Amino acid sequence: MTNHSTSYKAHKSTLTKFFNDHGIHNTAIVDNRLSLIKKTNPLADDKAIIDSHSMLVVSYVERIVNSMKCIQEYNKAITELMKKLPVAPIFNSLPGAGAALSSRLLAAFEEQRDRFKSAN
Repeated sequence: MTNHSTSYKAHKSTLTKFFNDHGIHNTAIVDNRLSLIKKTNPLADDKAIIDSHSMLVVSYVERIVNSMKCIQEYNKAITELMKKLPVAPIFNSLPGAGAALSSRLLAAFEEQRDRFKSAN
């Protein structure tokens, strides 16, 4: 487990790279955050609290990663299904309808096709 002082012990270059990798390239903002990290006191010093909450965060991250994998599988299945449907090109050709929106539009309009007897 990492302890509360991990960010205090990190090299400036490591933290700067972290911020840059996460889209923060403004030197003034990065320097300000580095300064704040040095001044900040931990909310808790109790190892049991820190370790248990660190484990909780890791479990949340694992859930998010697993959910993302499931979503990718659904997206893959939807993409394969869209390739097989004869009306898919109509929905794919709609302006602004990318892969995600065109499949949703197809599902909405094709579910009860008899509701839309004409375009008028």
